[in-house]
Amino acid sequence: MKILSNAEGTNEASQPQHPPPHHHQKPSNRNIKEDENESSSPPNCCLTAGHCVAACQARHVVCPYVAHVASQQATLALRELQRDSTFFAGPTATSSSSVYEEDVLFLDWNDLEIHEKLGQGGFAVVHRCYILHNNDAHSKDVVKEENNEEDPSTSTSLSSSGSEISSFSDDDSNNFTSTPLAVKYLKHETLLHANSFRNGAVDLVFEAQFLGRLRFHPHVVRLHGLARGFANGNDVTFSAKEEENGSMFLVIDRLEETLDQRIKTWKSNPALQRRSLLPRRLPGFLRHNKATTSPPDEKQQRQEALAERLGIADGIASAMEYLHDHHIVYRDLKPTNIGFDRNGVVKIFDFGIAREIKQEHGMKAETYEMTGDAGSLRYMAPEVAKKSQHNMYNKLVDVYSFGILLWEICAAEKPFAQYNVDDIMYHVVWRDERPKMRHFHHWPEELKQLMSRCWSVSPDDRPSFTDVRQSLQAIQTNL
Repeated sequence: MKILSNAEGTNEASQPQHPPPHHHQKPSNRNIKEDENESSSPPNCCLTAGHCVAACQARHVVCPYVAHVASQQATLALRELQRDSTFFAGPTATSSSSVYEEDVLFLDWNDLEIHEKLGQGGFAVVHRCYILHNNDAHSKDVVKEENNEEDPSTSTSLSSSGSEISSFSDDDSNNFTSTPLAVKYLKHETLLHANSFRNGAVDLVFEAQFLGRLRFHPHVVRLHGLARGFANGNDVTFSAKEEENGSMFLVIDRLEETLDQRIKTWKSNPALQRRSLLPRRLPGFLRHNKATTSPPDEKQQRQEALAERLGIADGIASAMEYLHDHHIVYRDLKPTNIGFDRNGVVKIFDFGIAREIKQEHGMKAETYEMTGDAGSLRYMAPEVAKKSQHNMYNKLVDVYSFGILLWEICAAEKPFAQYNVDDIMYHVVWRDERPKMRHFHHWPEELKQLMSRCWSVSPDDRPSFTDVRQSLQAIQTNL
């Protein structure tokens, strides 16, 4: 969903700037009439002409013309995504059943109880939510877990603006009324501008398509429900009505923590400082004394910490292996797109810029023409960042990103933290600089070699994710 080249997005816990009305409060007819007079949508001519877009933006309302264009763009992109696809092939090309499994619910906004904002990104916002019905579309009875009861003033049935993701999960339950989930939709600021609305609409529709197919891998976030508009096959319609938030949304697992947050905990928690996997800081004469060794308990702590982190990395590699087996290139692998459910299972989410590799796009040496500069620059493969040779690359760009990510997981440090965007382009993309490993004396040589292979300049020298998993498991066995 996010297309970032510098920062990795945030996961804020604050409330949206324009909070929605309380679920149990119904505005009076007088208030509704006043609101319509003050912020009513422009006339229907907006659907055929764009001259009033600036006026809509000035009034901070969503223009119907912009919503119409975004819907057209998303519809065309969706048809192109499905054209000649083996991944999205189904019984009928235009039927929602060709993508979404039978147990995915199609919902309206009034089927949801919306709670606090979980996070935001470039185009979308995510809130904690409950589905109000349980196999009964007309039921509005909410049955919550006892330990999740909260002040009703914090809950709403609808939200009007906000921010983007941190998902969340209950893998063992289909009793949605008691399961905290997450709803993701385009934030209000995205809807106000034509370019962001178009891009956000395409990302959201693409993510729905991918999650509709990638639903049963344990390390991929699960799709539970969709806006009812997704049931219309290839015809996508986004709304300009203020109370509908663009009308399209996804209901997915609620994730308790992102990998980015977990890494910060590893780095900042005093109790885990000795588990940072860094060598002990000793006086120089001791540091160079080969006879000096770490205390047994410290060595064991390092091994346990490394084993834990390699297990997380293996889960991520498992999800990526699954994607690549289905000819899907993810293109945005980074800590803020990875999270943990309440059982501690690692999951990847945010498939907005994932793409299927189709044979028709292949050129030579099994590379493919795709959009350049897609993803986050800190983790972006050089061949993508350079945007050269007609943007020719393949799914091994994900392996490069994984190599950088693996270093960050093990080191609990941000790669290239001292560099800005221009520095990364100069030193990393063009001069092939990579994260330093010489200070991590306790890392197995096999781990360092795996990282080096993953972030090789030449894609041909990078391993597949099947090879990556075999290496990770061998390293864990030998710890």
